Amino acid sequence: MITPLPYTIHRGGTDENDKEMLWTETYTYDYMPGSIAFYVQYNDFAQQQPEDMVFRVILNN
Repeated sequence: MITPLPYTIHRGGTDENDKEMLWTETYTYDYMPGSIAFYVQYNDFAQQQPEDMVFRVILNN
């Protein structure tokens, strides 16, 4: 599946006490000649490391 950025996804789960947790992840990017940076932001401001991801960059004139 190819999804253009920015991309927002709504997620949910439960914590260790079976309390429902809902959050939103937003994926964005910045670019300049010679580099691209990808970012993920969580709406609950949790300080967590995102899982490993693969991005495909498509350039068109």
